[in-house]
Amino acid sequence: MQRFTFFLTLLIALVGGSVHAADKEAATELKAQTHCPIRGGAINKDVYVDYEGQRIYFCCPGCDKAFLADAKAKLAEMKAKGIEVERLQATCPVSGEPIDKAVTVTHDGKTINLCCKKCVSTFEKDPEKYMKAVAAEQAAKAEKKTEAKSEKKAEGSHKKHEGSHNH
Repeated sequence: MQRFTFFLTLLIALVGGSVHAADKEAATELKAQTHCPIRGGAINKDVYVDYEGQRIYFCCPGCDKAFLADAKAKLAEMKAKGIEVERLQATCPVSGEPIDKAVTVTHDGKTINLCCKKCVSTFEKDPEKYMKAVAAEQAAKAEKKTEAKSEKKAEGSHKKHEGSHNH
């Protein structure tokens, strides 16, 4: 009987622990930013600020200045709510591999993500070289977004006069 009681207690502890872990995991599940951190309105993808390698969107011009007045606190609030802001950096500037959000270095006040702890020492040996790689990635990403917006605008404007002439 003692053996049965022991195994029953063990089973309850294991099931209870796994349920608690699942609840905790669900509570910290990250979701994409959909609302302005200042006024709470729906975000406008044309109104944003890039802060420490992250892009934060706002509902209207002016909210960006309010955000920057206390950016660290606002980011902490967003994180506490499970809101994940857009990261401008997706790859490690040292290896080219996908970043690990937990592995970072700070250089000239900017937080740079790396893929692993091994890349930290490599980065620190020649930070300027790797900062250029980060800047190149961000420029390429911005250019890609600009091209996509231009194509979308051109496609939309062409549909407005579709049928009025032949190409």
